[in-house]
Amino acid sequence: MKIVIALDSYKGSISSTAAADALASGLHSVAPNAEIAELTLADGGEGSLEAFAAAWNAEIFSVPAHDALMNPVEGKFAVSDTTAIVELAQICGLAQLGDGKSPLKATSFGFGEVIFHAVKRGAKRIICCIGGSASTDGGMGMFQALGGVIRHKNGTRFADGIGGGGLADIAGIDSTILKHNLAGIEVITASDVISPLYGKSGAAWVFAPQKGADESMVTALDGGLRHLSTIAGDTAQTPGDGAAGGVGFALRCFAGARTVSGAELLLDALDFDRRLNGADFVMTGEGRSDSQTLQGKLPFKVLEAAKRQNIPVILVSGAIVDRDLLERHFAGVYAVTPEGMPLAEALRRSAENLFNFGRDWMKQRR
Repeated sequence: MKIVIALDSYKGSISSTAAADALASGLHSVAPNAEIAELTLADGGEGSLEAFAAAWNAEIFSVPAHDALMNPVEGKFAVSDTTAIVELAQICGLAQLGDGKSPLKATSFGFGEVIFHAVKRGAKRIICCIGGSASTDGGMGMFQALGGVIRHKNGTRFADGIGGGGLADIAGIDSTILKHNLAGIEVITASDVISPLYGKSGAAWVFAPQKGADESMVTALDGGLRHLSTIAGDTAQTPGDGAAGGVGFALRCFAGARTVSGAELLLDALDFDRRLNGADFVMTGEGRSDSQTLQGKLPFKVLEAAKRQNIPVILVSGAIVDRDLLERHFAGVYAVTPEGMPLAEALRRSAENLFNFGRDWMKQRR
């Protein structure tokens, strides 16, 4: 029996590599001779740097940067030939803040810092993996770090690290230096989000509550994003503009970036179709699967690829919502977290839960 394990990271809990190792160990505990291929995957969010670095045998560099609240952190980027990979979640992502969320102050400045380090190292193509953000700043923090200037209504220049709460006070922006710094560089945004910048389906209303924003904050953030759109002279309704709290918009509008599916980009890098050859099953999953999984997230992209070879796909996630919908697409849908286990405990015991699932699933096939 050949099984391909193609898991995303389980957000806030375990990396793609560690999750695949745990699941494979459970399967092997019952069937030691089974052929199991483990892949490190991501869709543009948490774990993307590790996944692309593994796929391309890229070198990883560490540089000084700032998290979403402008605290010093170690930022990282990977380089393969003249292509650099930068992961927002690793630098100024929501997971870095723990319980210290601050939706009006959080900034994407650190992400821009690391992009600039990659540019200075000679990158000619930069893949910007932007999932897992803590900010809803329209990408203006990143804009500053790359050389952009933002002027306040009171006539002063905004200090580095503008957050979403400051967008409504912008009087003008100047991207001259930013465009000079990025001249001749191809910028690619890797994301699975298709939201516009503002509005009821935009960055603030859809994603800011996950970043700690209450309704009044969401209203203020959405208003700031609308104002930014006016200042920039762009409708900001292109699909993907709302990704990462508007970082998708800033990359498109000021860096000329094109947006691609992070999951598809990585699967292509791994030559995924070839790796599926001869597989009896594919196991994919994530921390939580629901109807949004079918909107282009990694497990759905894995499903599409496997279907082309008529290989059944088993969805193995920490939690399952919309089970009936998911069961129409996947050959099996499983939540590895035991019923009744508190979330905090489930996050700590993801590896154990994946091992147990793999063991029990394989026992049923002996």
